[in-house]
Amino acid sequence: MGQIIIYTKIGENYLPSPINATWTLITIAICLAVVFAFYLLRSIGLYTLAKRNDVKRAWISFIPAVWMYVATKLIKEQRFFGKPYEKFAVWFAVIAGVAQALSFAFYFLVYFPLVGYFFSGGTIYFGGVIPEQVNTLGLMEFWHGDFYVLESNFQYPYVNLFGMIEAINIIAKISNVLDIFYILIEVNVFFALFRKFWPNHYLLASIFSIFFGLFPVFAFVIRKKDPVNFNEYLRSRYGGQGGRYYGSSSNPYGDQNYYGNGRYGNQNPYGNQNPYQNGQSNNGKTEPFDEFGGNDEPFDEFDNRKNK
Repeated sequence: MGQIIIYTKIGENYLPSPINATWTLITIAICLAVVFAFYLLRSIGLYTLAKRNDVKRAWISFIPAVWMYVATKLIKEQRFFGKPYEKFAVWFAVIAGVAQALSFAFYFLVYFPLVGYFFSGGTIYFGGVIPEQVNTLGLMEFWHGDFYVLESNFQYPYVNLFGMIEAINIIAKISNVLDIFYILIEVNVFFALFRKFWPNHYLLASIFSIFFGLFPVFAFVIRKKDPVNFNEYLRSRYGGQGGRYYGSSSNPYGDQNYYGNGRYGNQNPYGNQNPYQNGQSNNGKTEPFDEFGGNDEPFDEFDNRKNK
């Protein structure tokens, strides 16, 4: 058996160290436990929401990747590029399913030989050395860029190795494209879902779901919440009846008129008199320049000079 290094770019001065079998198994067990816990939280959360909102086939929430179908059905009335989300439910589920299946296939085909090598007694190093240092340290590089570095003392389980490498590269390219679409879909679905069921925290919940993978936790938290019309929520909080800032009539100064029963009490800042001397013209309305010349227009004198 030879010695293999898994190269990482996390610091070129990070010297390679052998992977310990015991710690590797413990790490794998912890990761699987976290993944399973997140799976249960997301599935139970979406399933409960779906049952409370009469979504058919709520059991799909327990199918990995395809749970996107249920999430999309929960926001069916909202718009995605001008059309209801409901029309995209099947397509979103297909894209999510294929994208995750290809990602799983890629990593399985790439690292399956390495796992077999490790549990057969081979030594694997993990470090940040640069490729030129691999031969100096007497190690083999397992994966670099898009190709395997072939070594005579490492046995691959594939009958047609070069054909498999080409297939892996094709899978990687397709997977990368689908992953981009899948991420865009997730971002929009998260924002729409939290706007409907958790509007007061939708921004933070969406950001933490996108960047930290905490959607399963939040899906479980909102499982018993009632749907909310987001526009009505904004009006109730920032305006409309009982609004936080605008009062009952969207007045920026609350329920009271600024010059009426509000800041200045019952008195108008100009008293009870019209600032334009209560002069009446134009169907009861006061002309702003009456005080300068009765019914004369403010620029009449210039017109008179012109006519002379």
